[in-house]
Amino acid sequence: MAADGDRQPDLGVVGAGASRATIVAELGPPSTVENRPGGSVACTHEYTIGDKPSYGRALGHAVANAITIGLRKIIGTPIEMNAGGAYRTAIVYDTSGQAQTINGTRLE
Repeated sequence: MAADGDRQPDLGVVGAGASRATIVAELGPPSTVENRPGGSVACTHEYTIGDKPSYGRALGHAVANAITIGLRKIIGTPIEMNAGGAYRTAIVYDTSGQAQTINGTRLE
């Protein structure tokens, strides 16, 4: 699990006035796209934060498993499974493709 994960998005570039291309490069392709009257576009992105891969952490877990004869997995696995957080962000772009409004929520 520690060696698996997703690239972390740089949320510093996701803000009002950012281009659609820049936001898609960070958050990935939108899960939904809605063309609105007047030419604006509403997109929804879903992504995970805190699920970065780490081979060093994986090695540490392997050593801890060996030392504790596998008992570390009883506590460590549930903790690691809940380490990352899933988020949904709704973005409305104007006719020139610049972000106008951004609303993010954490998914349960």
